[in-house]
Amino acid sequence: MGLDSRDGGADLAMSQLRTDIILEENIYELSKENLPPDNHADPHGKIMVHSEKSGWHCVFISEVDHYVDVCNYYTFTPPQPPPKSC
Repeated sequence: MGLDSRDGGADLAMSQLRTDIILEENIYELSKENLPPDNHADPHGKIMVHSEKSGWHCVFISEVDHYVDVCNYYTFTPPQPPPKSC
């Protein structure tokens, strides 16, 4: 049985896409019950948190609990680039 519009399959699939949250790899839901572990911080002690209003921000992992009410997701910071030779 496929996603035939005559049997409502396509509508059901589109409805599920609107309600199911599929996160990219290494993006995690942020909540008081799901705070990031210390080993998710970069060498400077930072992670990135996401706010729908202002996007991604780098914050100290030790202060992440202050962002739980305004941010919904967290992830790792990008890898540091190699030193630039002069």
